[in-house]
Amino acid sequence: MEHTDPEGRVHTWDLADTTVDLPLDRQERARGITMRQVTRLDVKKGAVKQVHILTTRTDLPTAEVVYRMGSRWRQENYFRYARMHFDLDSHDSYTSTEDDPARLVPNPAKKTAHGAVVAARARYERAVAASDAALLAVRSPKPAQEVVISNTEHDVLTADLRAADAALDAVQAAHNRVSARIALGDLHPGQRALDTETKLIHHAIRMAAFNIATALARDIRINTGYARANHEAQSWPARR
Repeated sequence: MEHTDPEGRVHTWDLADTTVDLPLDRQERARGITMRQVTRLDVKKGAVKQVHILTTRTDLPTAEVVYRMGSRWRQENYFRYARMHFDLDSHDSYTSTEDDPARLVPNPAKKTAHGAVVAARARYERAVAASDAALLAVRSPKPAQEVVISNTEHDVLTADLRAADAALDAVQAAHNRVSARIALGDLHPGQRALDTETKLIHHAIRMAAFNIATALARDIRINTGYARANHEAQSWPARR
């Protein structure tokens, strides 16, 4: 499939377009979500692999989904390049002001609670496998041998499974009770922040410099006959 970008370049990929059903949480097994899956066949140096893209956008052509996914790297490239060449993380001003104590920030306790859920779910899955193996062993008697399993024996064989299931339900309930965000004043009282106005002005200048360099590189690649434009257009700012 082909896609023509705003610069007039034609991109060609081997693509497949389908839908997949994604299950939700264990407590909502009856529910799920259907998403669009675009798969790109990628062949490099004889190695073949598939790249899958999941999206809820059903209005875009298949090739445009792949192009838009690749375009997001421009934003990441900016931050990477700016950190190396524009001192993006530098302190532009040491003037500080009191941060807003009511500002909501991620709650570290939520991450801890989620870790407990992951660990409990792993224990539950191991208990399911162990219980299934134990029940299969007693339900598979030798030839001419009859086996009767009492409720008491069944309870003994599945005790670990029931305990793991109860523990998983408990930690999931605890995880649901923990707020995902918390007021900054409750988490870090007296927190101060560096002056943002100077930082934003300097950051705007850095973004403009990056956009100018990118525009010049694009013009070199598209509007000149330079044979190595595709290889060197983006590298010239680093050698300035």
